[in-house]
Amino acid sequence: MPPDRYPFFRKHYIPWYDTPAVCWIWIGILMLIFLFALSGITVAASDPDLAGHIWFPGMLGGLCFFVIIKMGLRLWRRNRKE
Repeated sequence: MPPDRYPFFRKHYIPWYDTPAVCWIWIGILMLIFLFALSGITVAASDPDLAGHIWFPGMLGGLCFFVIIKMGLRLWRRNRKE
């Protein structure tokens, strides 16, 4: 009888770029970019000439916030299973 190729007791392999330490580093970098986007929104909102360009830092901040939430949920789920 051949051995089972996918046993249930084996832990899943996590690639190096998805380890908790790397995810926390990415969250820190994304927080800095998010703060930069917030400062861009405040500058664009204060100057009437730049009001038409407020969408760019808004989109940058929104995407950073989305990725931060996704990575945080991934870390939370992984820690909950262990």
